[in-house]
Amino acid sequence: MSPPTPLWRLLAPIGSAKPETSEFLDNILSEKTYADPIRWTRFMWYAPFVQELHIIAFGTEDKHKQIIHALVEHNGGESIFPALQTLWWSPSSYSDSSYFPLFTPQLRSAILNFPHSSNASLRDPLDRSFLARLRVSSPRLDYLCVDASWGPLGVDHLTVIPSFEHLTDLNLVATTSLTWFRKLATMPRMKSLRIAYVASNKSELSRDPEQIHAPRLTAISVGGNCPSLAHLFTALGAPRLASASFHAMSDDRDRDPDYISCIKALATTCPPSTLEVLCIALDEDGGPQTLEYLTDLLDPFLPFRSITHLTLSCPMVGLVAQDHDLWAVADAWPKLRTLKLSQAYWEPCTDPTDPDSTGIPLPTADALASFHDHCPDLRELVLPPLSFNADVPAPRRRRAGESGPRHGLKTLAFGAKDLGGEDDDEEGWMERLGEQDPEPDHRQVVRWARYILDLFPKLDAEASGMACRSMSADSAWMEVFERIGDLRNS
Repeated sequence: MSPPTPLWRLLAPIGSAKPETSEFLDNILSEKTYADPIRWTRFMWYAPFVQELHIIAFGTEDKHKQIIHALVEHNGGESIFPALQTLWWSPSSYSDSSYFPLFTPQLRSAILNFPHSSNASLRDPLDRSFLARLRVSSPRLDYLCVDASWGPLGVDHLTVIPSFEHLTDLNLVATTSLTWFRKLATMPRMKSLRIAYVASNKSELSRDPEQIHAPRLTAISVGGNCPSLAHLFTALGAPRLASASFHAMSDDRDRDPDYISCIKALATTCPPSTLEVLCIALDEDGGPQTLEYLTDLLDPFLPFRSITHLTLSCPMVGLVAQDHDLWAVADAWPKLRTLKLSQAYWEPCTDPTDPDSTGIPLPTADALASFHDHCPDLRELVLPPLSFNADVPAPRRRRAGESGPRHGLKTLAFGAKDLGGEDDDEEGWMERLGEQDPEPDHRQVVRWARYILDLFPKLDAEASGMACRSMSADSAWMEVFERIGDLRNS
């Protein structure tokens, strides 16, 4: 129930405004309809059926809170939702205790979103009771999310978390230390751990990593600078890890971040047979522009044959790759269902010592054939734009009598040419990529459309075109997908 408007109808005065309006909620509060024994009895008959309560950011949040507070007070300070299992709430501050009666023994999931402006209050000893109260009232909690807007979570708060004996899933949108990551990752039942930012100091990084043995951990998501993440991953041992996500950030704009060390260290945390989902984000918040070879970034994980979903986001990193690099990726991960190189662009790398160097060719249409041939389960493929004007192979022809399922790819999308350059205009980038004509050759559009449709006959052309548009792709690709739709309907 999110928000609990249907339940409030049991308390509404006759002739009230529409339930979704603030006036409707004001009428309940001003007339105190819950004091009517008949209405109260009817309400309390239905209230025990409520198992989920979401009170967060939908316009009339404060009004809903006021009603709940009034009802709790009318109920002698006891919860009005005794069977509540999931609570999503936005406390007004860290010292706000008005929602504590909603912590019930049956509660299994708690999501608490604190306002950004209250970060300073984390250091006030009087404001450190919410997790302690939650631990006492809801000892069987198995999922906890605390959104502190990336602010530091106080030691008194963190000390309480390991005492949740049944906690299996923890999400802290907050900053913690390497020491606390270790303590949280090694909780006896911990399976999924997400921490927005793990900070470290020079003293911690100067010491050899202390082993983090996390035998039950199956999913991690963590952010931090490259040295901290490399240190953390080197120490982490998670033999059951199936999903790994990290966001590497740069806090030194005068030095290129060492992304490769982070990725190599992450590849040592688990056996190649366990990892299925890998999400890598490199400096999405803006850092120094760098250049990386795609093979260098992904090579540590090519032996991980069980990967089904891979996402790489790197708007400040120019990727260097050729067709054979994408063939190597497709061949390494035959179980792929999703491959998204989103917020990424190809860098036409040139040899700085050779003024006549023409640069490494961009990937071409041939790269798509690699995913057709090696990844039969692929359903979503997002790449930086391929070289539009390069030769497009003729559609493949099935031999007489050849049977078998056609490839099931549903979404194919190409991103923008450039995401990181601030000084290059569109014309400059088209010149760098060897594509100076903004109007695509109609015949080339048809070649691409026929080729893609032949490889991926189940493609949703409309969804693919919309995905390209959402990523500000060149108009040529939108024309290709429009043409695919025309060919299918002809």
